[in-house]
Amino acid sequence: MQKLNRNLRIMLVMSLLQGMVFYAPIATLYRRAAGLTVFEITLIESVCMVVSMGLEVPWGVAAERLGYRKTMILCCMVYFVSKLVFWRAESFAGFLAERLLLAVVLAGMSGVDESILYASCGEGGAHRAFGWYSALGTAGMLLAAALYTLVIGPDYRGAALWTAAAHGLILLNNLRVIRLAQPIELLRGTNEGEREPKAKYLTALLGLVCLIAGYVLSVTITSPVKALVYFFVAVLLVIAGTYLLFIALSILVLRFLRSKKKFYYRTDHFVTVSGMLHRMKRNAAGLASICILSTMVLVTISTTLSLYVNSREILDMQFPRDVQLTGYSREEHADAEAARQAAYDEARTRGLEIRSFSRFGSASDWLSLQAGAIVEQGAGESCYVWATDQAGYESLSGEPVSLEAGQALYYCASQALAEEQTLSDGRTYRMTRLSSFPYASGMETSGEACVYLVLPDGALDGFEYTNETIWFDLSGSEAQKTAYAEKLDELTATRRTDADGGAYTSSHLVSRQKNSPEILSFFGAFFFLGLFLGTMFLLATALIIYYKQVSEGFDDQRAFSMLRKVGMTDAEVRATIHTQVMLVFFLPLGAAACHTAFAFPMIKGILTLFGMSSVTKMLLCQAGTLAAFALVYWAVYTLTARAYYSIVHAG
Repeated sequence: MQKLNRNLRIMLVMSLLQGMVFYAPIATLYRRAAGLTVFEITLIESVCMVVSMGLEVPWGVAAERLGYRKTMILCCMVYFVSKLVFWRAESFAGFLAERLLLAVVLAGMSGVDESILYASCGEGGAHRAFGWYSALGTAGMLLAAALYTLVIGPDYRGAALWTAAAHGLILLNNLRVIRLAQPIELLRGTNEGEREPKAKYLTALLGLVCLIAGYVLSVTITSPVKALVYFFVAVLLVIAGTYLLFIALSILVLRFLRSKKKFYYRTDHFVTVSGMLHRMKRNAAGLASICILSTMVLVTISTTLSLYVNSREILDMQFPRDVQLTGYSREEHADAEAARQAAYDEARTRGLEIRSFSRFGSASDWLSLQAGAIVEQGAGESCYVWATDQAGYESLSGEPVSLEAGQALYYCASQALAEEQTLSDGRTYRMTRLSSFPYASGMETSGEACVYLVLPDGALDGFEYTNETIWFDLSGSEAQKTAYAEKLDELTATRRTDADGGAYTSSHLVSRQKNSPEILSFFGAFFFLGLFLGTMFLLATALIIYYKQVSEGFDDQRAFSMLRKVGMTDAEVRATIHTQVMLVFFLPLGAAACHTAFAFPMIKGILTLFGMSSVTKMLLCQAGTLAAFALVYWAVYTLTARAYYSIVHAG
């Protein structure tokens, strides 16, 4: 049996390394940087899925002839080659080749790893082995994501090379897989009784500490940037806490219930509690896996759904007007009047009407906030400061404003500023807070504080770098607006020469219509990916639950047969089964809902980086996802309870 345990260790190491796909957080960005479009990426993933499903049956036949060990080693070789191809891929053909190799691997390994696990540990230890196998795969994925965030950074190729190295280790590791268990060994394993597990107070305490630490990180971190950095740390803590608590605390709770005589000595509770207590050592990891997978379903689908539902709102924030034309130096400000005239002339030529026209000067910089005062960068909390003058504000808002000498207006959503501020132009202003502001710089998605200032006319002359901007909406169709923006960009792009003799364009034109298709398709593809991954996690959850309960049904068949012989009625058997299945099903679901609720503050911060600000819509998407998942979960529960009862009743 020592050799078989060695097999189990090899398979668990493989699961951990397989999860370590270091480029996973930036897989789409990696391929976009190589020149692929969102459509090409989606096409590659679709082809991979179809090919993988098509190869399932042929691979099944081949695996029976080759044997599971040889099939596993062959798939690991192809897996390693696919990661090398991904590392060196620079075109659509290269990334498609990698995905086709991956499809071969996914179809080939489908069921082979589970078969080797089962043959290596036998039915008696299968539940626990499958639980750890699934858990280590998830842990590897999260560990790789954390290492990418904290160590590798923006080096996309480096992340792909690390992934290839991990899969090279998988190949070397799996060459050590030895013979599988003989049927007689498996039969002996099923007849061996399982002792009541010991209470592990230290493990329970450690799990509680990990879980609370993960929750505290999620609730206390308010900066969206920090939320993105520490998200995977919090996830790892919660996963560790979940497994430790399910393994240790579940035993303590069941022992506590057994000590309560009024509760324990009831027919349905007695059989359920005593049976689960003796099986909890091998069942706890499975329940924890169900909980983690359920949390993944809820977080993945609710997050991507929130972005998809709010994609128009995010687009409106990034592009408040159809056209925005900006010049970035004082020399370029002279072009603003010519640009304004060109905008009206081109609109007149195309039969379009310009609406909500604004022209304003501005200055901006990254500074810091310290005790409500705007100070030099690095001296306090980082903030983005954007300033315009009185005329610019009136053009933006369409409302007149009157400023006294030395007075300035400001808007800051996150905090109130000191009543007097000395700005970088050397002047001191008395500050009056505004309740809203008609302009969004786009820096709100940075997660840092944003301060908008309205200064007296002429005050911008004291700043070193200023911008001159015109923006407006257009009448007409989306196609007409796109063609107009392309022509206006061509008309206003004056070429200049900088101090070093280099050529540059004097203005920058941003069109809502030119950018919206790509942005909306990105959120659509992101939502599709979320649904795909969520469905995978959901199927994995349902299969684990169903397999777990059906296998336990066969384990309990003999016990319930004996109980019926000593007088337990069918109604009492049904009540016992109902209690047991309810505990197995809805304990992980309740824990998953709790995890998702505590993860919401951190998820909200991360979504802010995408430009999403509606907390109400985030909550509605999360609540809707939870309700839909609970409905599917209930359907799986109903099917499983019926299957479990039919198996037990047949005995």
